[in-house]
Amino acid sequence: MGCSSSSAVAPGAAPGSAGTFKPRVVEYLKDEEKTVIETSWKALKELKLENELGEQIFKKFFELDPEAIQLFITFSDNDNMYESYAFKHHCEIFAFHIGLGVKHINDNAKLKAFLDQLGKLHDNIFQIRENYGEEDKKNHSKMVEHFIISETALQMALKEVLKDKFTEDIGRSWQLFYKLMCDLLMNQVEVCNRPPQ
Repeated sequence: MGCSSSSAVAPGAAPGSAGTFKPRVVEYLKDEEKTVIETSWKALKELKLENELGEQIFKKFFELDPEAIQLFITFSDNDNMYESYAFKHHCEIFAFHIGLGVKHINDNAKLKAFLDQLGKLHDNIFQIRENYGEEDKKNHSKMVEHFIISETALQMALKEVLKDKFTEDIGRSWQLFYKLMCDLLMNQVEVCNRPPQ
């Protein structure tokens, strides 16, 4: 699907019936939080652990939300899913996109543009249609729920991968950064499927 419109848009806000669409409020990071993100990501890359982080995020996510596996048709039917090329490749791509987010962390315009494009790629995953009926409301709520669960999965994965290098500052900063990325991405998904005004 996809669309050409976009807007800087409140956490948890969902498009409803016509005329009730509410844009998301996006809160960008403070300088000290950006520094923690950049420093910890650099450490992960130097230890060649960024793809491991991606894998752990998805493993923890599926532990917390087993039903979400069915959304990933490229590897969901594999009996040995976590060892499959498709799963590992998807996690590599996920880690790559996190890296791009870190790369643009000091440029809000570029970060938003990058996540707008990523949102367009995801706008049909949750089957939210342009006419936005009752089934679409359920799918939208499910999408928001998945992203909230994935925030918890990220924290679990960071602790798993960083071990004794994990700190409260790292956990808090990554939670804020990941939420920022999710808010911007879901913005675009919602704008692409915005109900008629």
